Amino acid sequence: MLENEKTIDLVDYVGIASALKQAMNDYTVRDRKNYGDTDIAKVAYPKFLEKLSVCRDLFHGYDYTKFVGGTDLARVKVITGAVNFLVAREKSEAEMPLAAEKAGEYGA
Repeated sequence: MLENEKTIDLVDYVGIASALKQAMNDYTVRDRKNYGDTDIAKVAYPKFLEKLSVCRDLFHGYDYTKFVGGTDLARVKVITGAVNFLVAREKSEAEMPLAAEKAGEYGA
């Protein structure tokens, strides 16, 4: 007998199986009212894909393919390289307005 079956049998023996099922149904209905649709496939997965797209955009131009099939050392190198990639990009973007401002000062 599986562990879940033992639990179900115990709940049935105690006589609260129908009350438990009703409580779970009420809880789900209440959650839908408070939180909207709680179906992960409908709500969370599309949001995950959206955020994954944002991450891919952030790492555009960085080769992180060795993270998936590489060794532990290769993964660490990919992660540290990715951090350096993002920091360099952020630094570059922060310096761009300063460069434009200086160019304006010199009449460029």
